[in-house]
Amino acid sequence: MATTANPAPATPARGGRIPRGANPSLGRRIVRFWPAGLAVLLFVGLWAVLADTVFAGKSYLLPGPLLVVQTGWEIRDSVLLSARTTLVSALIGYAVSIVGGMLFAMIMAESKAMERSLYPWAVILQVTPIIAIAPIIIIWFGFNSTSIVIISAAIAFFPILNNTHLGLVSTDRNQVELFRLQHVGWLATFWHLRLPAAIPSIIAGLRVSAGLAVTGTILGEFVIGTAGSYGGLGVRIIMAEAVLNTPQLYAYVLATTLLGLTFFAIVSYLGYRLLRDWHESARKEVAD
Repeated sequence: MATTANPAPATPARGGRIPRGANPSLGRRIVRFWPAGLAVLLFVGLWAVLADTVFAGKSYLLPGPLLVVQTGWEIRDSVLLSARTTLVSALIGYAVSIVGGMLFAMIMAESKAMERSLYPWAVILQVTPIIAIAPIIIIWFGFNSTSIVIISAAIAFFPILNNTHLGLVSTDRNQVELFRLQHVGWLATFWHLRLPAAIPSIIAGLRVSAGLAVTGTILGEFVIGTAGSYGGLGVRIIMAEAVLNTPQLYAYVLATTLLGLTFFAIVSYLGYRLLRDWHESARKEVAD
């Protein structure tokens, strides 16, 4: 009489047990992310304790987290409109930095002379405080959203350029020679060998620049203001600070933080989806 094999039980995640009948992948996610969740809870708890003790009655210095959340909910329409304005500028600046960074990285990877010519200027752009050249950008492009986008792109540009260039020049030399012996053209070599090998480095640069694009947009809004439209989060932060409305100030700062984290998380997730089937870093993340 044929017997039916019982299905293998779900393997518990490292460092914890998965409840019977639970989704193993969900259990692994909980085990993986609980330290970060605990750190956030400890931070919020310390914030609440300080607001109720050291800064009791001084909400103009440190409002409690509940007051900040309540204030944010009361001004949610303003927060959402400002976040949308900031997000649009950040997305455009991010796209410009991706196109520019990858284009210049490709040029430098194919020519040592171009690398020696262009890379120092990229480093100069990176080490020069953007606040110092913001007035020049304003003189050239005016008090408008274009200047905000340029500032955002300038801040997000270097990590993409540097990581893409590093990935392209780190292609295995033996594989490059094999393609050359087979008389494979430059474009085919780039598309089928150098670019796929550089994807992990490119994604690392994209992840870093995602947050920097939001930071650059906020900085541009600090300097330029509303740019003829509904002010972004940076403008709202300046306005709340000017009237000493600290709960609103913290609410807008919290919205800015959440926007940057969301941007970073989306780019990280897309990068993981792209790498998970073949690259060791994504496979290790799944195994953990």
